[in-house]
Amino acid sequence: MPAAIFVTDSDSLFTLVMAANTAHLNGKERERYLVKTAIIGCDPYLLPPTVFCLLNSAKCLPQLTFPDIYIYLVHNPSPFTGESLKAFKSTDAYQYAVAGWVNDTKIWHVEKTHLHVITSKVNHSQALNSNPTSPWIVVQEDGTVVMAHCTCMAGLGEVCSHAAALMFTVVAAVEKRENQTCTEKPCTWTQPSTKMVKYNEVSNIFAIKEQVETEDLFQHMRPSADDFKLFCEQLHQSEEQETKPKKSAILSVIEGHSHRYTPKTVQLDLPAPLTSLYQSSRLVLDLPALLEEGAKVFEELNLTPEQCLLVEEKTRKQSRSRVWFEQRAGRVTASSFHEAAKTESSSWGLQNEDTAKKSYLVAMQDHHEDINVAASGLILNPELPWIGASPDGVVTCACHEPGILEIKCPFSAKDRSLLECTKDSRFCLTVPEGGVMSLKLDHSYMYQVQAQMRVAEVMFCDFVVWTPQELFKQRIMFDGAFFDVAHSKVVNFIRTGILPELLGKWFTVPRFSPTATSDKTSEGH
Repeated sequence: MPAAIFVTDSDSLFTLVMAANTAHLNGKERERYLVKTAIIGCDPYLLPPTVFCLLNSAKCLPQLTFPDIYIYLVHNPSPFTGESLKAFKSTDAYQYAVAGWVNDTKIWHVEKTHLHVITSKVNHSQALNSNPTSPWIVVQEDGTVVMAHCTCMAGLGEVCSHAAALMFTVVAAVEKRENQTCTEKPCTWTQPSTKMVKYNEVSNIFAIKEQVETEDLFQHMRPSADDFKLFCEQLHQSEEQETKPKKSAILSVIEGHSHRYTPKTVQLDLPAPLTSLYQSSRLVLDLPALLEEGAKVFEELNLTPEQCLLVEEKTRKQSRSRVWFEQRAGRVTASSFHEAAKTESSSWGLQNEDTAKKSYLVAMQDHHEDINVAASGLILNPELPWIGASPDGVVTCACHEPGILEIKCPFSAKDRSLLECTKDSRFCLTVPEGGVMSLKLDHSYMYQVQAQMRVAEVMFCDFVVWTPQELFKQRIMFDGAFFDVAHSKVVNFIRTGILPELLGKWFTVPRFSPTATSDKTSEGH
């Protein structure tokens, strides 16, 4: 197992420096694994055994149930495609747990994030003599499965049978804990059955003769139906006469009045994910037909301001939000605006984003009154429904209109000065002769912040580059002409690149030529 270095600080239990644990992963798999470990704050495989305890002896267990497992395996969106995982086969892993193939199950409760990290060893179903797999899962306290991983060949998909078997084992432990009798719990059976009797002073003791039960001679008369109906009408009329009318609670259960107490249902009117545009019937269409269909869909897509506000509110946790992944799928986001116009989220950046934000606030507080940075979710705009933006924060102060914040923590600059980094043509900053350091006009980050400002409808973005030694900040103003040129190219990319895939999976599902098929059939005869 690779070595791990832990540094204890006030912000997190462990800050983990990973070495070779993800060296065998490539591309999106490595990036996804780094995102998962950043959410936890560490790599479960590199945690010391002392932080874990056995599952059956843990004081606190997540309230995991069978419906939570089904929702995760079947309905949870894939982090790679945005579509539902639909791993129905993994729901059969219950038999793995029943057969006793899940062993050495341990749990760690991350109190700061309210997450439970659970690991185990699971035997292979078809190769019992092989080394067992090592799945781990992360579950919220309410039972929501956040993510999973396994060392088996299917483990990168996050829904393998070994991870599912571990989930069923946790459910069994939770049910056993809830169904314990009092004698199974430590010491509870030895508690005395009565409370201590307190003595009282004689002056406070009164000798009262027990009363003999007698028939109540003064029974209350029940009102007639007409009298009660009249009472309810008068009560209702009295409500209307008040300056600030308040409804009487008793009328909520009286026929003829209860209809006024029906609660208003609050429905989340989230826009449908763009992945729902796919229809299997379009698989037979050629590219010109798909482009024609896409042109109609492009013009017909509408978002309401209320939907945009709701999406932003529900996605402020960004990569830890299921809605964030669902609404991003199929859209050109500001971070990819440059690539779309011309045709890294890393562990280091995620770990240092909060530190960079604090450094930014310290640097700005002397120049702005009551400056603050609020979290931002996925921002959508009714005028640009095919584009989304997720800035690192929304900047507000008493002296300026609101703006946005974009933070970059380049790994390449962690041991070098920014001035030295500008000598690299690929670096985002430049120092023109006789000028000051600034963001390159043709860099992808300039496209990103201009798109973010247009979608968020703000006039400035504070662009920050943070290193352990320096903090660079530049207030970039919105450039409408710059955005319009890039946007026209992005629209063409959406029409010709994204929509054919969304509508009919043109680039991922192979097409078979009917002519070629008929020719082969003729040759066979």
